[in-house]
Amino acid sequence: MHRFFLSRTALTCAPLVVVLACGSESSDLVHASGGAGAVSGNTGGASAGTSALSDAGAVSGGTGGAGVATGGMSGVGIGGIAGSSAKVEALDAGTNHTCAVKTDGKLVCWGRNRSDESTPPVGAFSAVGSGYYFSCGVKADGTVVCWGENTYQKATPPDGTLLSSVACGSNHACGLRLDGTLTCWGSNSHGQTKPQSDTFKSVTVGGFFSCGLRMDGTVLCWGNDTSGQLNTPEGKFVEIAAGDLHVCGVHLDGTLECWGANDEGQAAPPAGTFSTVSGGDRHSCGVKTDGSIVCWGINVDGECNAPEGSFSRVAAGGFHTCALTTDDRIVCWGDNGYGQLSSPK
Repeated sequence: MHRFFLSRTALTCAPLVVVLACGSESSDLVHASGGAGAVSGNTGGASAGTSALSDAGAVSGGTGGAGVATGGMSGVGIGGIAGSSAKVEALDAGTNHTCAVKTDGKLVCWGRNRSDESTPPVGAFSAVGSGYYFSCGVKADGTVVCWGENTYQKATPPDGTLLSSVACGSNHACGLRLDGTLTCWGSNSHGQTKPQSDTFKSVTVGGFFSCGLRMDGTVLCWGNDTSGQLNTPEGKFVEIAAGDLHVCGVHLDGTLECWGANDEGQAAPPAGTFSTVSGGDRHSCGVKTDGSIVCWGINVDGECNAPEGSFSRVAAGGFHTCALTTDDRIVCWGDNGYGQLSSPK
């Protein structure tokens, strides 16, 4: 999911890995577990919009070997969400926050909350997407609610259309309709909210561009092309995932291929076979078929230093990463400036 982030310049050799645990680090780090109502607002403020979506867009990764960092960290604990017995069904990381859907349908978010992006609405949800200071969640009835910053009306999805997936970017979002066509909203500064007429399996959103996975497994991208992120490779994919200015995809045989910006090695993934992948600002992470995680790209806050373990999903954010273990626990690592590594109460 997902991303549209801020820039850093220096690498650190002291990664920080924190298991999701209760508590926050400042009054700014408010997080909620499906208990807060959606907040209304205007352009530039926090807001909530409603429409219809369900299910999260697919993700994926690429081929190469630059800037790879793997797990091997000692003393890493693994914990559940807020001590709840409910397991995790969906997970997505935004710029400085992360949201998850539990199997009981409740939403939980943690990290930065200045725009209420970590204060999700009440209700039962099936999926969630997180972007630049906002998120959108798919409710059990097929409608979608967005919350957080509402610049360019990115947190105001269209009404009256049933969708099956949602993906959030920098200042726009896209959803997959039940008939396989797409609808997007928010900023259209680079044509990122104007998809072609086609049918798709899934959609993913980057900084100022979007990509869809067609029914035949080929990829189509539109919007900003400053780094070649619209130059999709040949071949068929089972998943795709957009970062800020790059995209990664999982081929039918499990190998990865990435394209677009590669200034930090974010589009140069390792060899091997993968089950899923996620693109962040300038780093990417994938879950290998043996359940281990490998990350590549910028490592300024240890966001590429994945812990050992067996995982089923991974979500790369701005300068942090979170992943779901095979026993349905969440572990996060990287930047913790806004409590990105701390779970909600």
